[in-house]
Amino acid sequence: MRNNPFVLAVLLSCSFLAAGNDVSAMNDSEGWTSLRKDLYINRKSTAHLSGALVSLWVKMVPESGSDALRVIREKFMDRGREDQALAYQYTAVLSEIDCSRGRHRELVTIFYDSNKNIMQSGENKATSWNDISAGSPFRFVERAVCDNGYPAQEG
Repeated sequence: MRNNPFVLAVLLSCSFLAAGNDVSAMNDSEGWTSLRKDLYINRKSTAHLSGALVSLWVKMVPESGSDALRVIREKFMDRGREDQALAYQYTAVLSEIDCSRGRHRELVTIFYDSNKNIMQSGENKATSWNDISAGSPFRFVERAVCDNGYPAQEG
């Protein structure tokens, strides 16, 4: 049976909120695995959908002063949400990785504040596949998921 991405989003966002305020505690108790200091995958959420298609949650925690943090905060500011811009902490994305074709798509995006409250969320209904480039954070995700249990090619 296929997992419904929206149902997974609701269940996992509830578990994020229940864990407390220590981001490092999320690594163990909720299945987060650090791929680098600003990028995590949730192995508990990993689902093999069909062939070489894998679904999982990815968490991106921009470093203080980074370009990624600046861009996200500017987007909140442009919408007149200065309070949210200053409170923003990290983003969780329900993603699908196509291991056989080296591409990904983002199905659900959730922005969290420093207290793990959902600031904004959305289902990406018309999401398209994007190639995974060499410098992309999704290259790390692809390596972790496709090279560890899911074949790079169907067969």
